[in-house]
Amino acid sequence: MILKYCSKKSSSLILILLPLLFSDGWTKTVSPAQKDKKEILIIGEKRRTYYQLHRDELVYEIQGPQRLRIIARRAVPRRDNKLHPFGYSMILDEEDELTVKHEQKRSKGVTSPQHPGHGYTHSGKYYLNIPSGLHTLVIRPLTKRSSPVLIRLLTERFEKKVEGRLLIPDDETTLKHLQVEEKKYRYYQLIPGNKIAVSIEEAKEIVVLSRLAFEDGMPSEENYRLRIRKDEKLLGTYFFTSEKSDVSTIVEDKDIVPGKRRTAEVEVNGTASTLTVELLDKGKRVYIRCVGYE
Repeated sequence: MILKYCSKKSSSLILILLPLLFSDGWTKTVSPAQKDKKEILIIGEKRRTYYQLHRDELVYEIQGPQRLRIIARRAVPRRDNKLHPFGYSMILDEEDELTVKHEQKRSKGVTSPQHPGHGYTHSGKYYLNIPSGLHTLVIRPLTKRSSPVLIRLLTERFEKKVEGRLLIPDDETTLKHLQVEEKKYRYYQLIPGNKIAVSIEEAKEIVVLSRLAFEDGMPSEENYRLRIRKDEKLLGTYFFTSEKSDVSTIVEDKDIVPGKRRTAEVEVNGTASTLTVELLDKGKRVYIRCVGYE
């Protein structure tokens, strides 16, 4: 199966990368096996490590559970101001292939000491949740003729949080109750073409909890994607793989088997605005629960 995401604005030696994580605040930078592809970009006054994706693949091994943030930029002529398409494909554990595409203009504040004649686009970001265990992620160019793309991969551990505040959708949305043993939790149904929007004021971080609805005829494991925005700004597109839960049910619809919980965490910095969540996969539905943390 090939899954595609679009947004506007050779066999290789595999190494265990656990010792190759470098602290970067709450995140950690991961290096691929291909160390010779390293390239330093100067962004403002900061030095950031990227790896060049051009003709050959980059191979990572990652210990889950982790959330991955994949940052990509295309090399472009230094004085070019046009929109440039770019992207890559990735395969987790030799299973489904996911194609990611971006389109961005050159960023004036990004340079490379190794290639002073090049400019680089604004970043395109993609998020991927990695389940428990050791996993292999392969990132490949879209074609052998694709322009060079620079990749920076960050991981973030899922942290336990203090009690948050349930955020109620601004518009009328179908309410469902998820039951886990004796407890019931409020979730809101989301289908393609609709959005769930919540107002955020004092929250500094929003956790978007999601569960895929498994209907009759669906396999025991499925993929889905959520696009999350703060006002008009795209915060990220999140790709999840889910499987049927054996401990939870939907009170209003016993024929539906909810998937295991999947989580997206987004920083919103406590400003008054609106967070919107969209489901990108036709023919599917998910249940959403947004929780704010101050």
